[in-house]
Amino acid sequence: MSKQSREFPHIYLPENGKSENYTRPGQGGGSNPPPKRNRITHAWYLEEVIGRAIQNANQLLNSRDPGLATGVPGFYLEFYIKAEETIALKFLENRHKKIELVAVKKILRPEDMVMATVFIPESTSDYFLKKVEEYRDQNTKNNKPKNDALVSRLETVKIGTVKSLFTDNPALFPEDGREVWWEVWLRKGKQEEFKQITGKLAILTKPHALSFPEREIVLAMSDMEAMARVIHNSDAVAELRIAKDTPSMFLEMPTLEQTEWVDDLENRLLEPGQHAVSICLLDSGVNITHQLLSLGLASDDRHTIEPSWGVNDSPYWHGHGTAMAGLCLYSDSLIDLLATSEKVKLLHRIESVKILPNTGQNQPELYGAITEQGVFLPEIQAPDRRRVFCMAVTSPI
Repeated sequence: MSKQSREFPHIYLPENGKSENYTRPGQGGGSNPPPKRNRITHAWYLEEVIGRAIQNANQLLNSRDPGLATGVPGFYLEFYIKAEETIALKFLENRHKKIELVAVKKILRPEDMVMATVFIPESTSDYFLKKVEEYRDQNTKNNKPKNDALVSRLETVKIGTVKSLFTDNPALFPEDGREVWWEVWLRKGKQEEFKQITGKLAILTKPHALSFPEREIVLAMSDMEAMARVIHNSDAVAELRIAKDTPSMFLEMPTLEQTEWVDDLENRLLEPGQHAVSICLLDSGVNITHQLLSLGLASDDRHTIEPSWGVNDSPYWHGHGTAMAGLCLYSDSLIDLLATSEKVKLLHRIESVKILPNTGQNQPELYGAITEQGVFLPEIQAPDRRRVFCMAVTSPI
């Protein structure tokens, strides 16, 4: 039996394992060769679609708003590549010419296809056309078409749009004119330019940002049309998502900024209906001083099996009951609710029964009676209310 420390007594490894010498894994046979193409036909097709995309890009560049435009003038192109040919992605960048691969995502139709979005400065707008021309007309020393590793793997090319940069679930894309909180992934060093243009467009942004080696992430609230104007008049944006899956951003915010987000959500909350189902917590009590709990937990719905304990949570239990109340009221949707500007209707309410003392433990022989009393109290208070009970406490007995 293992003699290891039981720092985590709920995790038990019955065996210690055994040591083995390191062996190097096999290296495989390398990447697949480029697909066989009719060189002339494929080049003509790509020249046509890239040329059409560049024409559209030039129209967009000519329509940039001088009062908004910032950064390097340029445009985005979508490159479509089969999923098994994604080795071509590394050939879509040229950092020396400021051509940058900014977003990659799988697409639903056609199937087994990847769409790569590339930012191209206006000064190098013909870069990929030249690549195709060289593929058509020139050979390498091995008598292969030049740029074969890239060009033969391209299926088609289109002008980029806001959707090109949206790498989240397509169903979440806001096409109905509603405002949402965007999670905006900025190209490195572009945060000030982004602040400048969003300020001119009166787009609400949050000052906190997450920084990575090549990206900075900020939150901005706008509809799709306003975000399109940002992208059309700047080179700042690399990728867009709906701000729903970044709890670390909220956790790392200064307290004052966290309070602003909480205040905003509190002002949008609508109390649960009279006949809403209740989740009744049998726990350490709940503090309703938190703004996001008070609307879902009425004072009359807080109970205790021992009046001398009171109904509030206790530091002895590290706020367990209060945290459970938040989890029960908002589930895993709190980030989504913070990230929207819409009204939020609470679909259920919370009840609390304090079954744990402020310090120490209950006597084991009383566990059954305590639980029974904890169930009776809310049923006496509101006998016609539909409820489910939650008792997230354990005992070593």
